Amino acid sequence: VFINPDVRPFSFENLEELKDFWIASYGETLKPRLLRGRFRFSKNGGSRSWETWELGKEVLWSGEAALARISDYYLPGEWEIYTSLPTIELIKRYRIIPDSEGAIGVYQKFWNEAANLSLNIPSLAPDLLIEADIKLGGKARASQIFRDRYAQHA
Repeated sequence: VFINPDVRPFSFENLEELKDFWIASYGETLKPRLLRGRFRFSKNGGSRSWETWELGKEVLWSGEAALARISDYYLPGEWEIYTSLPTIELIKRYRIIPDSEGAIGVYQKFWNEAANLSLNIPSLAPDLLIEADIKLGGKARASQIFRDRYAQHA
C-alpha cells in the first residue's frame, strides 16, 4: 500500500518502494511506446558538440546526458532526449542521423510544462524521469553519481 487513507489529507507511504515500482513499470510499459527513434551524431558534429546545443523548452535531456549536466565529471555513453518537436526538426537542428544502433534515443515528451524544472536546471527532464532513465540504463556508477548529486541539489 502506497497511500494511507487514514490520514487526511492523504499521505504517501513507502515512497522509495513506490518510486521503484513506478520506474520498473515505466521501463516495461510506457518508455518503449514513447521511443520515436535512435540516432547517432554526425561526423562533423560529434558527441562532444551536444553540450552546446540550444535546446529550449521543447527538447530536454534525461539519463546519462542529464547526469553529465549536473556533474562535473560524468561522460555519457548514451544520450536520451524527450521532445515534442517533429523528428525532422531534430535532424535539421542538431544534425543527428537515424541509426537503429545509435547512442541517442529520442522519446516523445509526455508531461506538462509545470513539471519541467529539474534540479532547477533548464533543459533537463523532471528528476524522477532522469533517475528512471539512469536506473533503467543499468550502469551502477551512473546511479551512484546521480544519488550523490541529487542529494547536493535537493
